[in-house]
Amino acid sequence: MHGRTHLVSKTMDPVASDSGVLVLPTATFDTCPSDLDVLLVPGGFGSNGAMQDQATLAFPAESGKTARYITSVCSGSLLPGA
Repeated sequence: MHGRTHLVSKTMDPVASDSGVLVLPTATFDTCPSDLDVLLVPGGFGSNGAMQDQATLAFPAESGKTARYITSVCSGSLLPGA
């Protein structure tokens, strides 16, 4: 009920969706709280590049150790699986 949503990315730079809409992160991998209830990893066209980035692979691996739930959408399931 009084939850907080964090949009997390490697940097605070805007992230373009596949439709061109820009999403503004609210935290980086380094500043994201460590006590997440839900970790949702999105998929899409950026998944291939994300699979090549060690910091992006490390974030769900580390955050997933303590998150209550780990979820993903489409090709985003490959990142926590890696």
